[in-house]
Amino acid sequence: MRGWNMGVTAYLMGIVGIILGIMMIVAAIMLYANPKQHELWGALIIVFSVVSVISCMGGMGIGLILGIIGGILAVLWRPEETKQT
Repeated sequence: MRGWNMGVTAYLMGIVGIILGIMMIVAAIMLYANPKQHELWGALIIVFSVVSVISCMGGMGIGLILGIIGGILAVLWRPEETKQT
């Protein structure tokens, strides 16, 4: 592995982790803003969480666990139907 600087690799993994975290936050905001598409945004949150494990160790495990749980809850959630009176 001559020529690979581990400091640069750690720096890039940190940047990727921040980008994935921002993408999960954006997906959560979009889920809040548009609850009718909860399956799409929940699935994206799960995907970003799993990708974070591969690229940057899943936010020390806490980000992975919370992202997967939140994504599953978003996918399974059913919005209440309001009564029109």
